[in-house]
Amino acid sequence: MAGGEAFTVVNRLLGAVKLPGVGPQIDTSTLERLASRTGGRFFRADDARGLEAVYEEIDRLERSDLESLRYVDYRESYAGFVALGLALLVLEVALRCTAFRRLP
Repeated sequence: MAGGEAFTVVNRLLGAVKLPGVGPQIDTSTLERLASRTGGRFFRADDARGLEAVYEEIDRLERSDLESLRYVDYRESYAGFVALGLALLVLEVALRCTAFRRLP
């Protein structure tokens, strides 16, 4: 397949088929001009190995540390459990002093 030629993958009953020339064409000259005007760089990857090389180049170029502020909203939710525990403790003491007391 020639460089810059688009294709579409169609899943058929017996497997996937690549159809060349179907899909949008990529205008690389316009993208390169846009990248040069804005001070950026144009990268093109035609396969997985090319994409890996592009990512390695971007990682090599971009080495600034990112700092971010993180806000955490804590909400105390133990009060209901404490109230339930105290209620069960009071119930246990009340029942121990009445009908469910232990005999020696």
